[in-house]
Amino acid sequence: MSKDIIHRSAWDRIKSIFKPIDLSKGTPWKVILLFWVPVVLSYLFQQSYTLIDELICGHYLEAAYVTGIDDTNSLTFLVLQFAFGCSAGFSVVSGAKKGENDMDGLRKSFVTQMLLALVVSIVLTIVAVLCVDPLLDLLNINEANTRGASKIFITTIYAGLFTQVFYNLICAFLRSIGDSLTPFLFLFGSTVLSVGLDFLFIAGIGNKMPDFGLAGAGGVFGAAMSVNIAQFLAAAGCIAYALWRYPFIRPKKSDFKIDWKFTLEHLKLGLPLAFQFSILAIGLIVLQSNVVDFDTFSQKYYSEKGNYYKDIFGITYSPIHENNGTLSFNMAQAAFGPSNKFETFLETTLDALGATMISYCSQNRGARKYDRIKLGLKQATYIALIICTCIMLIELLASINGAYLYLFLAKNYVTDAVKHYGQMYFYFVAPTTYILGLLFIYRSSVQGLGKSLFPLMAGIMEVIARVLVSLFVPTIMANLTGKNALTAAYGPHYGWSYLSVCIAHPAAWILACIPCLIGLVYYVFQGKLEKIDKKKYGDGPIL
Repeated sequence: MSKDIIHRSAWDRIKSIFKPIDLSKGTPWKVILLFWVPVVLSYLFQQSYTLIDELICGHYLEAAYVTGIDDTNSLTFLVLQFAFGCSAGFSVVSGAKKGENDMDGLRKSFVTQMLLALVVSIVLTIVAVLCVDPLLDLLNINEANTRGASKIFITTIYAGLFTQVFYNLICAFLRSIGDSLTPFLFLFGSTVLSVGLDFLFIAGIGNKMPDFGLAGAGGVFGAAMSVNIAQFLAAAGCIAYALWRYPFIRPKKSDFKIDWKFTLEHLKLGLPLAFQFSILAIGLIVLQSNVVDFDTFSQKYYSEKGNYYKDIFGITYSPIHENNGTLSFNMAQAAFGPSNKFETFLETTLDALGATMISYCSQNRGARKYDRIKLGLKQATYIALIICTCIMLIELLASINGAYLYLFLAKNYVTDAVKHYGQMYFYFVAPTTYILGLLFIYRSSVQGLGKSLFPLMAGIMEVIARVLVSLFVPTIMANLTGKNALTAAYGPHYGWSYLSVCIAHPAAWILACIPCLIGLVYYVFQGKLEKIDKKKYGDGPIL
């Protein structure tokens, strides 16, 4: 065999790695896993950056500033998820066009998505920046240093929203046409860059960064800027590469002529998902507010009564830190922030499987392979259950002696109370991960089929569950067990508010599964989708 033949063979294998995956062909579970691997690596690298950022902030910034950054998680989620929901909905159209092999429609969809992303980013940035103070008020963040850090961080993130909007859009589009590797490669590069910028802006020149009147908070601004810069470069690079790699999406002059019907088709799929994703953030804001309340009134109890607060599990909650006597250290928030991040990091594996199912279902619907959709759903469910088992075991093992907390907090801040609240969270969440896995499969699949009403209903159900649990569980528990110190002093909400946070997620997942499961049974397993498509579209293109 000649060297030229060997060289060509090796080069062909390399090129095949970058070749888009046709999800309408091959064994479903195999192509799902093959597509899923780059997606999950992308998500894990993205979350790895979040964890590393938390680690760097935790070791170089004051505890109050770290808490301030953590407290903005739900606010970041609120706005960014609206944009991400739009991208997910828009990509259903491009996925269907790919499945139909309609390249003109695919190119037109790409241009439409880019124009809509521009509008969304402008509107979101203006509204979000103007609403920073009211949003912080919703979280009851009143301690001066914590609120100051929260405001600096979230305002900077909101100002750079366009970078994340366009990056997420191009990633969703590329995945819809079967390319899950390119987003991973660019995200890998941006993650490495982000970590380097974090060290530079926080550990290196943090004291020289603008602190906006909050002494020592330059690193907070630096942490947000490192995100914006890295996302901008990743978005620009990914879009440029996509236009070079896929000539068939390069815009023509005629593509910029607005087709209102086609644009409306994108909005019909994008806006419900955007609202669904943002609605979820409302429930998270309620939960974050409960955690803040718990800390606030525990500290108030100490200040007024002069005693430590001992909760119903016998754990002593002292607002005074053992080593430095700081009254502003918030035990429950210190546990909840890292717990949430650690949980999110592990659950990106399920999130990536959900993103895979959006592309899988949209392509196969476009190709009119309805039985294949059904088979893929069943096989993806088995994959999800295996992943959930791994997540549950990792969460429970990492909770032993609060081991995972040392990744996020300096050693002297990991007190017995912080360990307790972290363990308490995972004792409720970890065993119910199986339900979350099913939710990711069901919700994403029905999204990929273009039935955005059901995911929207699921989002509403999640909010209802979280709000009801937050409102009524504290009162119910107080009536069942009797009054504890905080309950007696300030009412049942403040004595049991942290427990309600731990219960709220599982309750939300259970309720959210119901509408998504109904949608799949009706459209897929009862065959209604095939009948509707034949009646509405005939042999013409879907969407």
